[in-house]
Amino acid sequence: MAGALVAFFAGAFILWNVDSIDAGLAGLSLTYALAFTDHILWLVRLYSSNEMNMNSVERIRHYLQVESEAARHSPPGQEPPSDWPQCGHIKVEGLTLRYGPDLPTVIRDVTFEVQPAAKVAVVGRTGAGKSTIATAFFRFLEADKGKIEIDGVDIATIGLEELRSKLAIIPQDPTLFKGNYILRS
Repeated sequence: MAGALVAFFAGAFILWNVDSIDAGLAGLSLTYALAFTDHILWLVRLYSSNEMNMNSVERIRHYLQVESEAARHSPPGQEPPSDWPQCGHIKVEGLTLRYGPDLPTVIRDVTFEVQPAAKVAVVGRTGAGKSTIATAFFRFLEADKGKIEIDGVDIATIGLEELRSKLAIIPQDPTLFKGNYILRS
């Protein structure tokens, strides 16, 4: 729009002064006025490129201010036994979770118990909190209230290295089979 206005006003100025302006000077000014549009496009391209580059600087600045996780190792004397967890007894009491200190709670006062060697499936609609509870077991999301005990050890009292190296999760995958299979006996 700006380039079109510059070209329009340059042409209008030439037409108003057609008697007093040289033809070569008129052609040169129109050429520069039309080239002005290309220069504006180039300037916009440089501006947008610079803005994209500054996004990465902004991300780095943001990640420098992110709160660090809890301690990687348990305090001396509070380490879980080397063969922990032995049975797999899980006890969750009054668990309340939120994604940030100023955000609303997403899991409220959940209590359940899983006996050793039990097979458990957590099911629910999208957004019900299945993955949120799974992240709480690995302490990717710290409990706002309540606690999670595995074989009698409160996972909030041990280091992240001891906890995460001892747990495993099987992610949800709705596809059991893919393709055409022929079963023969």
